[in-house]
Amino acid sequence: MKSGIHPNYQEVAVTCSCGST
Repeated sequence: MKSGIHPNYQEVAVTCSCGST
């Protein structure tokens, strides 16, 4: 995941990627 996509990138990563960081 690229940190800086948006302010909530981390939350979206956990919700969408499901731990696929």
